[in-house]
Amino acid sequence: MSTPFDYANADYLEPLVDIYKISSSDLSNIPFIRHIAKKHKPIFLSTGASYLSEIEAAVRAIYEEGCTDLCLLHCVLSYPCKLEDANLSVIATLKQTFPNCIIGYSDHVAPDENMTVISTAYLLGADVIEKHFTLD
Repeated sequence: MSTPFDYANADYLEPLVDIYKISSSDLSNIPFIRHIAKKHKPIFLSTGASYLSEIEAAVRAIYEEGCTDLCLLHCVLSYPCKLEDANLSVIATLKQTFPNCIIGYSDHVAPDENMTVISTAYLLGADVIEKHFTLD
């Protein structure tokens, strides 16, 4: 899996990846999303800092291009995200609004010993967990 940020790199990655990840910064870039969706590979779409209407437009564009293997990742664009700002209730909203999508959580919270946020996201129905961390 890899995240391209332009058309040339999306094309370059095609023979190299099984899954495309689309950054939340490109969620409203419908032409770019369509370009990736036309490749008919699974897509993980980050939804940070988006309105539900923007997510709906992106999902519609992906499906219109014939790509049906889609995972929506809830995330909060804060690095690191404070535990109290993780807004995990969005997982339920995404599951209800997009029943044909896999729903996941992209975690930017600083890790704690019990992995509280990740465990809670899973208990709330996240089927995919992506964890962001640094090694320093």
